[in-house]
Amino acid sequence: MHMHVMQTERGDYGGVKGLPKCYRHSRYDAVYRRSNGSELESFSLSAGQLRLQLQLQLSLVSTLWTLGRKSVAHALAPDWTARQQPEDPGSPNHVRRCLSATRLKVISFLRCEADRGVTVRSAFLPRQQLPGLAVMPNSQLAFTVRKSRADDATDDGRAMKQHGVAPPTISEATIHPRRYFDASPTFQHWNKVTCADVHALRSEPGFQGQGIYFHLNHPIQYIRVVGLLVDIQTVAGGKYTLLTLDDSSGECLVLKVKSRDLRQSNEEYPSNTEIDNVDVFVSQGDTTVLLNTAPLQIGDVLKAKGTVEFFRNKRQLDLKRLFLVPSTNAEAQAWSETAKWKRDVLSKPWLLTQDARDRIDKDILRQAQKERDHARRKQDWSRKVEEKRLRHDEKAEVKRKKLDAIYNAGALKGSNIISAPWE
Repeated sequence: MHMHVMQTERGDYGGVKGLPKCYRHSRYDAVYRRSNGSELESFSLSAGQLRLQLQLQLSLVSTLWTLGRKSVAHALAPDWTARQQPEDPGSPNHVRRCLSATRLKVISFLRCEADRGVTVRSAFLPRQQLPGLAVMPNSQLAFTVRKSRADDATDDGRAMKQHGVAPPTISEATIHPRRYFDASPTFQHWNKVTCADVHALRSEPGFQGQGIYFHLNHPIQYIRVVGLLVDIQTVAGGKYTLLTLDDSSGECLVLKVKSRDLRQSNEEYPSNTEIDNVDVFVSQGDTTVLLNTAPLQIGDVLKAKGTVEFFRNKRQLDLKRLFLVPSTNAEAQAWSETAKWKRDVLSKPWLLTQDARDRIDKDILRQAQKERDHARRKQDWSRKVEEKRLRHDEKAEVKRKKLDAIYNAGALKGSNIISAPWE
């Protein structure tokens, strides 16, 4: 007997446990057929009804036989399920009894297709002989679950790997969770790109306002560009200075330099901007930018590092570092570094294996436990210090009272009260 499962339309998340993410948020059509090809039963399922228990020695068939809109277990064993009335097929109690009456074991994953269709061969073993189960002998079943190409849900591959099958290839659209970004080759590095690449970076849902952008699935927050200085202007009453770079990539990029407000602080700074080696002076409408005390001229080649910002729906760079490229050879070397970074890193999606994820998760848990232990030790130390201070204060109070008794011995009654002249 064969069962074929095909995704029909996108649906709501139904709390599927043990189900790879690529099969969630979907509706499925299930068709059971005998070995001669005749149809035995067909029905439609939501993802919530398709509770795949891959980790509990229950294959996909296990839940499909019990959680269908028309329960297959009810159709195959009407005498047994009739005794469970007034329970409805698909109710929690009915599902629990159906699962306890069956035991399915995944024998092997036959293949994992490019469109993430998975074919599994399973064995159905009745735990006890029940009326009506004779039509379902102890034999192997083959079934296929296929995810629609239109479904953009991702697959973490955890459930597949637990059964000896490598997860499907991670596509360019797969964005890893935020806790894994430190393992990326781009997140904590200066990414050597062009001005056009900066304007092509994507902003993904869930990461807006965090200064995190994406190229393929690489998370990027730090940028390094090299280009020709083509414009200098001051805006917002001198609060910001805008330097425009052109690197011949088809786009220009604005570098934003923020001036320090030295009037509200007595501290000394190496420059009057937030960049230590950059000073900006405005005199009679003319703006002079000093880089390492030398004035910048239109046509100078600059190497700039910073973070990406939006202003009026246009990307710009919040400048953090600025260097002067001294020669043509140095400029060519910067081009070579950009090409190498794009070829070796940015041209390929960031692949993070499940083993790497597990290691990172363990490190996170270990660090969290370390922080909790530190907080507990600090609390214990603070409590001991407080107890020691209280004991010291108590001893000091006892000593003070003893000295008062000694000093006041033989004194006249009321002599410790000194009245003011006007009282």
